[in-house]
Amino acid sequence: MFCFLNKKKVLLMIFIPVLASILYVTVAMVCMFVPIGEVYPPENNMAEILIQVGAIHTAFVMPVKNQYMDIREHVPFSKMFLIDSNSDYISISWGDRAFFLGTPTWNEFKLKTAFNALFRSQASAIHVEYFSGRPSGKGYYNLYLPGDKYVQLVNYIRSFIKQDEKGRPQKIVGYSYYGTDEFYEANNNFHLFHTCNVWTSNGLKRSGVKTAIWSPFPIGIQYQLKQ
Repeated sequence: MFCFLNKKKVLLMIFIPVLASILYVTVAMVCMFVPIGEVYPPENNMAEILIQVGAIHTAFVMPVKNQYMDIREHVPFSKMFLIDSNSDYISISWGDRAFFLGTPTWNEFKLKTAFNALFRSQASAIHVEYFSGRPSGKGYYNLYLPGDKYVQLVNYIRSFIKQDEKGRPQKIVGYSYYGTDEFYEANNNFHLFHTCNVWTSNGLKRSGVKTAIWSPFPIGIQYQLKQ
């Protein structure tokens, strides 16, 4: 009987995580097809931004300066080290701190790091990359926002950048992927239901832009961008 109970527990320990994973992916796939928000037409008075969609990650790409805002004049962006006259666009994304810092390329990928990112509530970080021109190519999708919605998006992003009492962002020293990027400490924890892609999707929702109602994977954001 003792051995039988142990086998039963082992089967439950295997079955429950597998069932939970299938349910998680199924819900995410269903939510991918449920849009929320609207599509703004490209007009002269609109602010243009880009969404960068990768295999597992998404990011906002914004002009450093447009008709509505020069982010170099606003804390905490004004305190970021690499924003200068050569930076025309800035890419900002949010994610698991340990995964960000420990996985600069797929060669450094560790299953344990990914597992901890998904199944434990972990500290987060902001990744900022700077461009001297407008980035383009596969994986970039342009969006248009009314001025007030654009400001709301910037404020949403700003709320996740951890600042000290003087409004300075807290740079994570010694980490960079390309030499044109930086990492900063961030607010809120990363977990299974608040992934980097949920963060991006929530920012789109805050701006009233059409996106998936819940999107823990890039494909949900990408699907709605293509519609």
